[in-house]
Parts: sequence; C-alpha cells; structure tokens
Amino acid sequence: MIYEENWRRCTIISAAWRTVFDVGGKQKEIARIEGDMARPGFWDDNRRASEQSQTLASLKRDIEKIDVLEEEARALREFVPMALEDPAIARETETRRITLEREVKALETELFFSGKYDKGNA
Repeated sequence: MIYEENWRRCTIISAAWRTVFDVGGKQKEIARIEGDMARPGFWDDNRRASEQSQTLASLKRDIEKIDVLEEEARALREFVPMALEDPAIARETETRRITLEREVKALETELFFSGKYDKGNA
C-alpha cells in the first residue's frame, strides 16, 4: 500500500533529522556562546556581543523549529495503526504527513541558505 510506504519513508527521514539539521552541532554552539557570555569582559565589545547574541537567538529558533517538526512526526506515527483501520483517519494523517514533509523541506532550504554569507544579496 502506498500509504504504508510513505510512512516508512517518512519515519526513516525523521530519524535522520537530528543529523541532517546538525542539532548536536547547534547545541554545542549554543553552549559555547552561553559560556562566552558568562565570562567577564564579554559585553565590553558591543559589536561582537551583539553578533553572538543574534547567533544564539538564531540557533535556539532553529532547534525549536526542529523540535516542533519532530513532535508532529511522533504524533503522526501514533496515528498509523488507526489509519490502517479507518479511511477517514488515513486521509487526515496523510494530509498532515504531506504538510510535515513540506515543512521539513522548507526548513532544510532555510537552514541551507542561512550561512554567514547567505544573508546578503548575491
């Protein structure tokens, strides 16, 4: 059944998100920046402090977006057994799965083009 195949693919993809989106790297960078912010003299260089604060906020937003997508994937996986039994639940779950895949692709694109030199015009 195509429905089950789509779910297997979605489950495999969602299992790899933390690597694809480099969640571990982002968490390490958050910890590093927060450690730097706690050091004496960090706030003496306003420009650097501002840049680091913006980077920290951006990293935290990225992690939050990834967490929301993962939670949606977990919630949808719980519906799969019911969806296999009930066509109405299957349609709703499939619609939500398609939406989730679109949101993941949009986040991939956003994060791919969020490097240091990607914020300016070409």
